[in-house]
Amino acid sequence: MRTQTVFNAYSSYLEIANTSAKSMLKSILIRFLVPQWGGQEPKGERATPYEVIAAEEVLKRTPIKSLVSSADVLEQVFDLRNIDKPNRKSYRSVYKAFLKWAEENNYFSIQEEELKPSTQVNLFKKTVKSKTNHHGRIIKDSYMLMCHSSKGNLIYENDYVNEKLKVQIEEFKKFRDDNNCSVATIQKDSANIYRILGWLHRYKGISLETLSLSNIIGYQKLSVSLKECKNKDGRIDMNDLFLKKATTRQEAVELAKENTKLLEEYLDFIGGHPGTKVLAVVTCINVAKFIFSSELDDDEYVDESDFPIIRRLNQLCNKLNQKVKKTPPSIPHSHKSIHWQLINPLLDKLREKANTDSYTYVRNGKKYSQLRPKSAVFNDLQNFLSIAFMTLMPPDRSRTFYELEIGKTLVKGIYENDIFIPEDKLKDRSASKWYIHLEPKDYKTGKAYGVFWGEIYNYKFSDETFLYDYMQKWIDEGREYEQKCSHKFFFRGMKSYCKLNSSDWHKRITTIFHQETGVPVTPKELRKMYVTYLKDQRVSEAELEGAAGWMKHSRMMQSSIYDQQNKTKKMAPIQDFNRRKFDEHQNKG
Repeated sequence: MRTQTVFNAYSSYLEIANTSAKSMLKSILIRFLVPQWGGQEPKGERATPYEVIAAEEVLKRTPIKSLVSSADVLEQVFDLRNIDKPNRKSYRSVYKAFLKWAEENNYFSIQEEELKPSTQVNLFKKTVKSKTNHHGRIIKDSYMLMCHSSKGNLIYENDYVNEKLKVQIEEFKKFRDDNNCSVATIQKDSANIYRILGWLHRYKGISLETLSLSNIIGYQKLSVSLKECKNKDGRIDMNDLFLKKATTRQEAVELAKENTKLLEEYLDFIGGHPGTKVLAVVTCINVAKFIFSSELDDDEYVDESDFPIIRRLNQLCNKLNQKVKKTPPSIPHSHKSIHWQLINPLLDKLREKANTDSYTYVRNGKKYSQLRPKSAVFNDLQNFLSIAFMTLMPPDRSRTFYELEIGKTLVKGIYENDIFIPEDKLKDRSASKWYIHLEPKDYKTGKAYGVFWGEIYNYKFSDETFLYDYMQKWIDEGREYEQKCSHKFFFRGMKSYCKLNSSDWHKRITTIFHQETGVPVTPKELRKMYVTYLKDQRVSEAELEGAAGWMKHSRMMQSSIYDQQNKTKKMAPIQDFNRRKFDEHQNKG
């Protein structure tokens, strides 16, 4: 019994339709009807290959009965989009021919059966309205291999990593680790690999059983040994040697072209800012270095750029980096930031919530008081501390905070003259202070800046409470309220109590700001906000140097990346200087 979907009738009709009718029917379905049946409209004038595949998946889930009223739906779409009469007439003619054929072949009379989702190319788990982020931008449906929901469940239940791929990924991680890459960098590379693999599976139809890193970067043996070119009498056949070298080289060049073309198709799929695409290309370069690592010792290939695929990917990366310089951010800094002077009022508001144990309400003219759940109070306390840690000190990178581990990167005692004395070794424990202590492997720029010690100052608030009071209350009462943590990290999940990751921390900070200020400020944007505020305040060079040290980047990075001061404010000091000099001259007269 044939599957009862629109796709079944459509694919069968394509077998008998002429070329012109095929093209126009495809356009009608993808551009006009698929969006009405839960899919998305193509972004450009022509649907890209992945948009066609996505549309076909929608057709595979759309019951055949939807065709019965589809002609009326099509007319409504024509009206909404102001399709001109000549084009309407052409579209109608082709679509009516398709409907007539479907009816004559009894597609409308077949009883419906339960539809089962595709197990091979399962693009979207749910057909819901497009999700948007805080800025109203559409969030692409999850396509990453082994992607988990916020509840920890696999979004695609049939996903798995085959044994060969599992070994490859572990070997890749070891290869990166042996090259002194940080844990965070390796994790980002791994995430990008899983995204590309997910795209290859869901949009290019590569089965889970055969997925491997060679689907991203193919291997072509480049080195040719002398043993391979000996003739019958044991001598080296130089003609054979040169021919084999030229052949393998050309085959590597052709394979590099194919791999690069596939990657460019993926970059077109992910879209967005060219900076995002650069990250994907860099990951592929790292995969290529791993794939060809066995040949790096060859005398003919002493440099990584000698490999055709690495050279092509470097060229693509350079091309994208040029676009980055000319392309403004997808979302302007002003749309995802607030003035730094609004931070202290926000902290006061969050701290007040963390101190509120009960609330009052009025019912039938009477006022009642009710205790808040302890869990809610401690969640507010954790929110307050999350923002406090990122704003009462120069804002550090997210990793510092979601990996802040009690007794390791968050320590208490006294640090003087490059010597740390733990609290339990002090005679006077009241003199102890909290510090953030990071080894080079604990942060992104650790190789350049080495071991980091930063004091967490014990700020005094207007109600005579201190920051350390809130930290201690969280450790003693809130962190393990109702259940134990399976880790020693200072911050934890709100419900699961699990350790946090980059995505969790980003979501937490952004959500707090969006709820309290109406602006979805990201952790990275906080760093820009702070540096811009320092520049606006015209702080001293020593203070800018101190901020760069705490934020663990160079002064050049501080000015080129994080400084978002507008041109008017940048020029203000010289305007003030000119006025002063003018006034001095006038006063002399």
